[in-house]
Amino acid sequence: MSRNKLQKPKKFITEEILRMLLAGVAIYITAGSSAGARRVIKGFRQEWKRNTARKAMERLQRKKLIEYCEKPDGTIVAVITYAGKRKVKELDIDTLEVQKPSIWDKRWRIVTFDIAEKRKRGREALRELLKRMGFHQLQRSIYVHPYSCRAEIELVQEIFSLPEREVLYFSTDRVPDESVLKKKFGLK
Repeated sequence: MSRNKLQKPKKFITEEILRMLLAGVAIYITAGSSAGARRVIKGFRQEWKRNTARKAMERLQRKKLIEYCEKPDGTIVAVITYAGKRKVKELDIDTLEVQKPSIWDKRWRIVTFDIAEKRKRGREALRELLKRMGFHQLQRSIYVHPYSCRAEIELVQEIFSLPEREVLYFSTDRVPDESVLKKKFGLK
């Protein structure tokens, strides 16, 4: 296998740096030359090449997803910005899925929404996410799922700034066409 195939994609490294910073992992920087070039001295995974990691850090700084702060002892540390934290949440939305418990609690989760036209992007994103997560569409803005997913819905609301009053999440023990839904979700 060639050396390039062993290297992680740049996008993956950039995302992983953001996730590390969000988790509180310190990434320290030191002045490397008289021209002020920086090199990473601590905090990166061994499999990353220093040059690749440095370029990823530069991209993150240009996009204002991280910034550098000098500590009292003179070391410089990378810090994730508010925009960087938001970016991590947006990345997490791509991997959202409803966790299936070992035993169904016989409750249905309903998500219903009436989102203002000025937040159309958020409305469409919510609709697509619900479909991707396996929700069944009862009506245009009413979706049902057998498993708890409040945290996932709240994350979408936060990312797209959807007010609580425009997205409702609740559970019930009865829904229309329950036998059809049980069959669709493989429930007894």
